[in-house]
Amino acid sequence: MRRLIAPLALSALLFGWRAPAGAVVKIRCAPSFQVVASPAVPAPGELAAVRAVGPNAAWAVGDAGGLTLAERWNGVSWTAVPTPAPGDSSTLFGLTAFAADDAWAVGAFDQGTAHHSLIEHWNGHTWSRSFTEGRVDLNGVDGPTSDDVWAVGAGPYITHWDGAGWHVATRPPIEEGELHARATTSGWSVTRTRLPGPGRSPRTTTGRVGRRSRPGTPGRPVTSWWA
Repeated sequence: MRRLIAPLALSALLFGWRAPAGAVVKIRCAPSFQVVASPAVPAPGELAAVRAVGPNAAWAVGDAGGLTLAERWNGVSWTAVPTPAPGDSSTLFGLTAFAADDAWAVGAFDQGTAHHSLIEHWNGHTWSRSFTEGRVDLNGVDGPTSDDVWAVGAGPYITHWDGAGWHVATRPPIEEGELHARATTSGWSVTRTRLPGPGRSPRTTTGRVGRRSRPGTPGRPVTSWWA
């Protein structure tokens, strides 16, 4: 399963802080950082994303021992929380949270030779799988409200949660690559990484994907791409 590595920065949140599982975790607490130990988990492992909804409620996700990993911060310590780990190997790449009882994590898993997208939801008590038909790595998830959530990944691939289910959105007219998204006040900022091929080097482009109304259809949401 392909690994994504992004710069180490808590402010990146969705885009992917990765650190070895079992390593110390640094949390920003004014006026300085304090070092907090993370729980011991099977090796090898990595943490890919972190999101907080308050000083006593935060999540970090990734994988450990080849399976999904979620760790929860309660204001005092980090603890590992069971997550669905389908297939032969699985991992979580992206994370968002709206409340202490409402969080989403996305990634992928392998079953034999088949590769599948993975979406999981936290309801305040347990993590559970949410249906998605994708067969790609989902790299990021975010949205302005709990019933308007977007997950994006390789392909590029975009799927939308409307409060009742996930639905594949129209693919933006861009080259083969990967999407990483983050909610903004005006829509969703998107980073596209073009996959390298013969004679090509990786190239990253940043744009926006959001909602606007088509002429003649007031208020109708559509997905658009601005490069």
